[in-house]
Amino acid sequence: MTNSYTRHFLLGGAGLILGLAAAIAVVGTRSTAQTQLAEKADRFSQLSEQDQHLLRLSFRDYLAQPTERQQLLQDIHTLSRSSPAAKTALARFGNWWKDLSRADWDAWAALDENARLKFVEDRWSSAENSRASAEIEIRFPATYERFFPRLHMTHAELEAIVFQLVPETERPAPIQQVLNELPNDRLRSLSLILWMFRQLAEQGEQPQRNEVVAQKMKFMKQLLVDNVHDDDWNQKFQTALKNVEGRGIEVYWLTPVVYAILGQSATHLGRELLADFPVSDDAVLAEFDRIPAAQQQELMQLPPAQARARLQFLAQIQAAKGPQQLLLQQFAEYSRNSEQLMRTATFGFGTTRRSQR
Repeated sequence: MTNSYTRHFLLGGAGLILGLAAAIAVVGTRSTAQTQLAEKADRFSQLSEQDQHLLRLSFRDYLAQPTERQQLLQDIHTLSRSSPAAKTALARFGNWWKDLSRADWDAWAALDENARLKFVEDRWSSAENSRASAEIEIRFPATYERFFPRLHMTHAELEAIVFQLVPETERPAPIQQVLNELPNDRLRSLSLILWMFRQLAEQGEQPQRNEVVAQKMKFMKQLLVDNVHDDDWNQKFQTALKNVEGRGIEVYWLTPVVYAILGQSATHLGRELLADFPVSDDAVLAEFDRIPAAQQQELMQLPPAQARARLQFLAQIQAAKGPQQLLLQQFAEYSRNSEQLMRTATFGFGTTRRSQR
């Protein structure tokens, strides 16, 4: 399999490529085949010229493969459609592949099959270990300091919690589409957290939602117990939890804990994303010229360091592209509203009424 085809297959064109192949093979024999071909052709026509060109090259590569290899690719495609877990695994591998350097891609082309397996094993383990070892430190409100210390959790632990807290079956289609376009699980977890906080800001006083929120809070409690490997924190969290579990104040007690974990994680991940888009002094100055006069006046009333930080933030958003830019815009909105959100008493509403369960 060529380097070019491997990349484009893993980047999501496989369904269209194999669908076209299957439809072309049987076109004219059944009306369903003709319908499938028309649907695939319509999807193809909606792609950009560059994407169409890449798919043509990938399709040419596919046809050049031996029959056994073509069957293997079709089996992989069928598996990804029938198994959500397999689809997720392939997507994660595809995103990891995109993050490799050009030197790694060039090295791949010169390797035999066994060496390629070793290549993936070495690079994948290195990437996973690096991701898993990065820690997020969570501080809790002063009233909780006597119960348990600061929490140190890894990106991998946070992702496991967030993805279970909002499973794919509960995500609106537009949100899932955004997640599919993001390059890694770190950014997907940030996107989901920010979406949950937007729900906080948008929800009104809806008693029926209080029931859902209370269930989520208790689910989050179990997710923390099951996924956090900071043993000291986890033990003290469970000990403190015994005093409120099953009582009317349980959800109220859990709320500041959940807010602290999700809110500070969002801030940590958002700052990591900002660091991916460094900007020059000229770009920061250009951002001042770009914003409306009212915003310029507002910035001029701030201390210089704070004004520059805001301009740099705006310039970094402009420097980002595609789904990362949207995510940075959402992070900026969250940053503006986070203090008000953290003052709310019931997770899911932005209301001052306390849920009693």
